[in-house]
Amino acid sequence: MKNNKLFNQLFIGLVLIIGLIATFMLLLPAMAFPDSDSTFTGYEIVFGTEFANLGGFVTGNIVASIWGVLAYTLPLIAAFVAIFVKKGSIIAVILFALSAALLLTMPDYTITTVTILNNTSEIDVEWVRSYGVIIASICSFVGIILTLFKSLTYTQNV
Repeated sequence: MKNNKLFNQLFIGLVLIIGLIATFMLLLPAMAFPDSDSTFTGYEIVFGTEFANLGGFVTGNIVASIWGVLAYTLPLIAAFVAIFVKKGSIIAVILFALSAALLLTMPDYTITTVTILNNTSEIDVEWVRSYGVIIASICSFVGIILTLFKSLTYTQNV
């Protein structure tokens, strides 16, 4: 019984830390232009930013993305589900997995536009993932492992 209580406290702490770390990777560099020193934080990628402005005639923008918001917030939501919802481990596994998939495919759904004299067109950028999105992905995978382990040990104890 004492061992089970210790495991539950350790699980709660680890899952919460993993969810917080993955979410706070929003503040670190997430992606960069290839062959360039220009990097963008997760915040800039998710909520959009202007990366070029040549006197109003030419502007370059990264468009805000709801998928990016989900990618960074789902680990924290999954942690809360795993902690506060009884038998919520399977839901937490799904949320962590969805987050990992969204984080790893972030370059595919990030839209970059260029406006030249009020004529906007979408450009194709071969983004390079930076360490912020990689750490967040790893945290999501660790969250998957932790919650799967919790769900397997819970079903064995029932």
